[in-house]
Amino acid sequence: MLSASAPSPIIIPIRKARSKHLIAEARRDALTLVTTEKDLARLRHGGSLPDWAQQIVPFAVTLEFDDAAWLRTIRTARLFKARDRFGNLGGQDDCRRSDAHRLVGA
Repeated sequence: MLSASAPSPIIIPIRKARSKHLIAEARRDALTLVTTEKDLARLRHGGSLPDWAQQIVPFAVTLEFDDAAWLRTIRTARLFKARDRFGNLGGQDDCRRSDAHRLVGA
């Protein structure tokens, strides 16, 4: 059950002082401070979490699509658009769209 939330702008990293404040607030109210695995990884320095961030619990976020075929179609279209815009950077001039579609759609 979510007891409280503290939104943070996605582009601006949360500062150490703000994190310490949130940790103290969670401890005071007997709450567990959670964040996404991705955001927790952003707090790491030198491969490990600083002492002040050890109590933050990560949770996984999974994205699922109801229509995987639609996603493949959109992804393929974007890849072709990028290839047409930037050229064939892979050096394989004989790559055909059907071959690329088979690779991307797999």
